[in-house]
Amino acid sequence: MTLGAIVYLWLVTTLLGLVAFPLVFTAAGRLRDRGWAISKVIALVLVTYVSWLLSSLKVMPFGPASVGLGAGLVALASAFFAWRNRAELFAFLRGNRRLLFGLEGFFLAAFAVFLLIVALNPDINPDSERFMDYALLNGIDRTDYFPPTDPWLSGRTMNYYYYGYIMMAALHKLAVIPLPLFFNLALALVYALFTLTCFGMGLNLTGRAAYGWLAAFALMFIGNLDGFLQIVRGKFYAFDFFHGARVLVQEAADGKILDYPINEFPFFSLMWGDLHAYVIAYPVNLAILNLILNLSLAAARGARALGERLPERIGAGAVLVLALGALFGTNTWDFPIYLAVAVVALALLHWKTEGPLALKLLDFLPLAALLAALSFFLYAPFNLPFLKEQAAQGRGGIGIVSLRSPIGLFLSAFGVYLVFPAAFLLARLRGPEAGRKTLPWPFLLFLAVTVAVVAASGPAALIGETYIFLVLFFLLLALVLLSPGREPAEIFSLVLALSALFLAVVCEFFFLRDHYQGSGYERMNTVFKIYIHVWLFLGVAAVYFIFHLNRRLEDSIGLRRLFRAVAAAFLIAGFFYTFGALSSRIRGKSGPLTLDGTAFIQKPVPSYQKEEWRWDLDDWEAANWMIANIPGRPVVLEATENAYHWASRVATFTGFPTLVGWVNHESGWRNSWREPQERDKDAKTLYTTTDQNLALYLIRKYGIEYVYIGALERARFPEEGLDKFAGMGRTVYRRGPVEIVRVGQ
Repeated sequence: MTLGAIVYLWLVTTLLGLVAFPLVFTAAGRLRDRGWAISKVIALVLVTYVSWLLSSLKVMPFGPASVGLGAGLVALASAFFAWRNRAELFAFLRGNRRLLFGLEGFFLAAFAVFLLIVALNPDINPDSERFMDYALLNGIDRTDYFPPTDPWLSGRTMNYYYYGYIMMAALHKLAVIPLPLFFNLALALVYALFTLTCFGMGLNLTGRAAYGWLAAFALMFIGNLDGFLQIVRGKFYAFDFFHGARVLVQEAADGKILDYPINEFPFFSLMWGDLHAYVIAYPVNLAILNLILNLSLAAARGARALGERLPERIGAGAVLVLALGALFGTNTWDFPIYLAVAVVALALLHWKTEGPLALKLLDFLPLAALLAALSFFLYAPFNLPFLKEQAAQGRGGIGIVSLRSPIGLFLSAFGVYLVFPAAFLLARLRGPEAGRKTLPWPFLLFLAVTVAVVAASGPAALIGETYIFLVLFFLLLALVLLSPGREPAEIFSLVLALSALFLAVVCEFFFLRDHYQGSGYERMNTVFKIYIHVWLFLGVAAVYFIFHLNRRLEDSIGLRRLFRAVAAAFLIAGFFYTFGALSSRIRGKSGPLTLDGTAFIQKPVPSYQKEEWRWDLDDWEAANWMIANIPGRPVVLEATENAYHWASRVATFTGFPTLVGWVNHESGWRNSWREPQERDKDAKTLYTTTDQNLALYLIRKYGIEYVYIGALERARFPEEGLDKFAGMGRTVYRRGPVEIVRVGQ
């Protein structure tokens, strides 16, 4: 069954990409692959948009029919452009068969590799946030009309950037696979799509397939320098892959957290195994960067940058706008960042062209305003209620950072990429490319300084303020960007490098206030969400700088060999993390490989398992009975707890809403502890009180229809508190320790 499901999902995804390709071909007319590498992602974005919009406007329920209609409309649009551009399209397909088959082979191989990696850690359990991810996906998969009910806060709609789960659920409507299996297949698919879009990025940025391979490797398969440092310190067999995303954390001597920035990157995310919002956004992020590169390569200004003819402009504009807009609901932090990069790229495109400044502004400003307005308002059914809810909770506001990152820790996190823009700058110190040869000493000096800094890095490496280094770096790159004679791909790469440095500087001074303000975790979420893009932007820019320097040093064999040695050394150092993390995961794996996220539930509980989330086969059987026998999505009472706990397992695996799931997570989503904690208290009262009148009041208050009593509830609450429910309703299920009572009638 698993192999059939894998083939099924691969086939559906591939067909979606083929269906959308003529449209993407039109929208990405300046790219080397004409958008083939991003066509699957764009197809998923467009199909999801149609089905989501129909459901949000209450025109049609979210399901196979609406998703199929979305695919049909995308096919019609593609057919229109395929016919209009048939000669060009068929000539491209005939002339690039080897490239296109190679891209498909690469995608299939990447999918297979990621399936094997995911199979090392497939369990949907509370050890990570997969438990939460599955609850959200399950709830959305059972939704008819949006916005969806929050399965972890009954009676309330999801107050989270959940649009990425709609994309996954839309794919699930086309590829009907058991959800626990689909969850892990989708996780592997997301990384395969991301890696394919990375390949496309390197190919389209340089025109060479070799740099497609490099981009895929550099963006997906390496980590930061923490892995290198762990292994050279003799920690291979005690490798801590989790620490790779916590290298910036600072603690006091007594262990108190002073600053807890999270610096995730794609391979860490894969090892951690969550199908989280930012993970689903990865391939969309890179697809958008490919589209922005396509804009940067335009020779015309204004709307003509999208295409020469009106239909092509509309098609290209729709693809870019809908892809950008999808970021707001998928991972809200991404939207302003990628919109800003697109606007800056457009501004530079217009600035670099000939003509009066007034005419340039007349061409640029309407296009930029239209891009911003449409990408936001086309998703208004999600965006406006979401912002209203956030404002009502008092979320937002800018805080001032209490403690900044020391440069040693920052270079541990990003030095693997920063060496390449630094080398690019050093190569330019000798003047224009046609001028004198670049001497080897700048490279050697930078390498020596970087190695010394990395070797000294650690919590005690307070060797300077990171922002000073970043600002100087930014100014030097900006001078290069503003100098004449820059080619479009170079301008695009410099924009990404400058954007990354700017974002990093912002995080050294400001953070977005949330419920963690006033603690050492105050900028945790801000750094977490922004540093992902610092990593991606620097990674893409690094690929171009490697290409640029290889080309520039062609006339100096010695320098070229030296640069290649330095580049290889840093990339291999980054791969130490991948090697250590994967080896650690393999050593920790026991039992056969599987992609079924709930297969572990059917095994005996290991003796080392944490007591707070000991699974129970009886719970799994009861959850399946509820799905098969209870219609609709009634409110179910079950035990509550904070994050990384087995409580809320009924809501997670059935999609039926409960009073409150992980209390601290719901508090974070809603920027308030009040309601989740009140519900947590009421749930405990319901299980402990023997006062049926009080219990009935709370049952009616929350609209509870079923009370779940399993091993967890029996271990936690007094027997007399549990026994009262039998006298308040009808027992509809009893097996082993599990009893389900229907109440509230």
